[in-house]
Amino acid sequence: GNKEQKESPISLVTRLATKAGPWNKKSLGLAIYWSKLLISIILGIIVGFVGIAGALGNLLYLSVPFLMQFYVSGALNIDIEEMFGNASAVALEGMLPCYATYLLIWTLIHTALSK
Repeated sequence: GNKEQKESPISLVTRLATKAGPWNKKSLGLAIYWSKLLISIILGIIVGFVGIAGALGNLLYLSVPFLMQFYVSGALNIDIEEMFGNASAVALEGMLPCYATYLLIWTLIHTALSK
């Protein structure tokens, strides 16, 4: 059969970071999702330790989807609208779970360090 090999999240994130193609819609979507989740965790830790609170912390997170959008279209030279049928697909991919993860980690660290 024509069975597609499943790639691990680490492999997908590494391929995205090193610009190692080729990409199809499914693998790129997964790579974007896992990369944004990883970035959300790292950013949540940094923002929590630095002690940033309120609107600034939310604004910092909102830069993630847009930076990812520019990276995929610019650095990878992929036509997002052609591949996903929507120009903002990369920005929206995994937005809520990644944002929730960021908020959770940021809040936990910030709260623990504020005591």
